[in-house]
Amino acid sequence: MHFDLILGYTDRLLSVVCNAEAAISPSSKMKALGKTPSMYNSQRQVIGIAEWTSKSSSGADIEKWMMEPDYGICVKTDSGILALDCDSDDADMQARIQAFMLQSFGQIPPRRFRDNSNIMPLPHRSRR
Repeated sequence: MHFDLILGYTDRLLSVVCNAEAAISPSSKMKALGKTPSMYNSQRQVIGIAEWTSKSSSGADIEKWMMEPDYGICVKTDSGILALDCDSDDADMQARIQAFMLQSFGQIPPRRFRDNSNIMPLPHRSRR
């Protein structure tokens, strides 16, 4: 909802099946789940979203996707949107990624993470 209502990225959002146990349709060109814009077909098999690069999503699309617990969202990062995907189960690597972001951006950008990730707490800044 944040990406839709707060940031106004409604038209840039797409569904993605996040259930690792879901079956990919034999007629789909998809090879793996989780990163490709996708949805369930009428047989509850995963299919890719045709021509997703030119698709413009609506509020009604998002409301429908919210009813399916296996769906997550992905954001098309064209039109000047920058996103970083820094998945790592290694705590040392997470620390290196955060140090790189601090050096590059001067701060840690807004972020989202999984409960099982090794994300480091934000460093405290002194107020001068």
